[in-house]
Amino acid sequence: MPTNLGNMMGIRNQIRDRGLHQQLKAELVEHIWQKYRNGQLYV
Repeated sequence: MPTNLGNMMGIRNQIRDRGLHQQLKAELVEHIWQKYRNGQLYV
């Protein structure tokens, strides 16, 4: 539980930032593609 409400709200706003959201989503998709190439799990 955050001890500072201001910090919590700032973090919440960063998470809700559309540009950051799109960037994180693209990175997640790329990460998944790297792990599952050609139907194979690459660890």
